[in-house]
Amino acid sequence: MRRFIVSAVRCCVGIVFLLACVVPQHAQAEEADGWAVNLYGLSYHFERGRAREIDADNELNPGVGVRKGLWKSGSHRVYAEAGLYYDSGRRWAKTADVTYQYELVRNLRAGAGLFFFHTRTYNGGDPVLAPLPVVSYDFGPVELNVAYAPKWRNLNDINTLGFWLTWKIR
Repeated sequence: MRRFIVSAVRCCVGIVFLLACVVPQHAQAEEADGWAVNLYGLSYHFERGRAREIDADNELNPGVGVRKGLWKSGSHRVYAEAGLYYDSGRRWAKTADVTYQYELVRNLRAGAGLFFFHTRTYNGGDPVLAPLPVVSYDFGPVELNVAYAPKWRNLNDINTLGFWLTWKIR
C-alpha cells in the first residue's frame, strides 16, 4: 500500500510539474468555477463475471457530494470535490479528490485527479489514494463526468467506469 501511495503522489507531482511547464507564466488566472453539487449515480464494470464473484456488481451508486472550483485560466481548471455514495459492493463509500482538466474542444474536458476513497468494499477496507483520469462534458448548468478506475493489483479487482452529474449552483 505504501509503495502505491508513493507512486500515486509521484505521478501527481509529475502532472503538476508538467502543467507548470505547459501553462504560460503570463496567463491571467480567471475567477475559478464556483460551488456545485455532485449527484453520484452509476458505474460500469468491464469484468462483470468477476464483479459478481466478489459481490461488487451493484451498478446503481446513488450519492451526493460538493465541488468547489480552485483555479481557472483559459482552457485549464482545477477543482476539489468530496462526497458520499453507495458503492458497487453495496456499502457506503467516502470520496474526495483534487482534479485538473483541460478543455479539448468546446465543452469537452479531460484530465486527471488524485482521488481518495474509503470503503470496506475495496482494498480490504483500507483507504485508497489513486490518480484517475476524468472526462467531463459541460451542458451548461449540468456537467456529465466519467472517471476510469483501472484494475490494479489488490486495490481494485475490476476495471470500472464511474458516472456522476455536477449541478452548478453558482
